[in-house]
Amino acid sequence: MIKIVVELLSYYSPMDEESYFSWLKSIPGYVYCQGVGRDLNVYFNEEGICEDTVYELIGIFSRYNNPMGGLAVLVSCSVGYLIEDRSRWWYSHIFGVE
Repeated sequence: MIKIVVELLSYYSPMDEESYFSWLKSIPGYVYCQGVGRDLNVYFNEEGICEDTVYELIGIFSRYNNPMGGLAVLVSCSVGYLIEDRSRWWYSHIFGVE
């Protein structure tokens, strides 16, 4: 099981919040999420994580302006090569380097 920690967000409306969680739950490998303090712990089945998981997580983190550092845990998965690819625009957002 992989845990990604997401900073809790402010939503613009109830439907915005509903859309966020609907999108999150549709991401391949998603198992469940749990609010802890000001964070949302999102759990994924490691065997279910694929390239689409990475792209969707990058998409949802970007759309909702979440800091992407929490996605660094994906380097230990089979899709780690996507996260660690320095030519991708998200690399510096995840690892905080240029």
